[in-house]
Amino acid sequence: MRNMISGCKRWICLAWLCLIPLPGNAATPMIAAGSSDSLFLNADGSVWGTGNVTNYDLGATSPVRVLQLPNVAAVATAMGANFALLADGTLWGSGENGYGQMGDGTTQYRSQPQQVPGLSIIKAVSPSYHVLALKDDGTVWSWGRNHSG
Repeated sequence: MRNMISGCKRWICLAWLCLIPLPGNAATPMIAAGSSDSLFLNADGSVWGTGNVTNYDLGATSPVRVLQLPNVAAVATAMGANFALLADGTLWGSGENGYGQMGDGTTQYRSQPQQVPGLSIIKAVSPSYHVLALKDDGTVWSWGRNHSG
């Protein structure tokens, strides 16, 4: 159990660090890895994925273009939920939503990205069965699964 918790802490830290966008107008290439999926943000702003990010359990083994949004600054993925942080600070999500990870009050799978309602000027995001988002004012917002309080 101790190794699993230690490994989880490293993964959460890695996901958090990957989501801090670097200054500049062009997207900074980055990788976000989940338990069964991965996202890749190219310098041209396009987002590519493998694994479960493409459509439920199809499990793409070659990268396919996903999260087709303009001005993507950072990406994050975990537990089949995929997020794009846009340069304007809005947060968009798609994929698994069984625990309310999309923040829209539903648990329906999202095949197309939708803006997470009620949030703006997000600086970083860390998804799991629940999601944490850091706003520019330093406040942290969370939603999704809350089985441990």
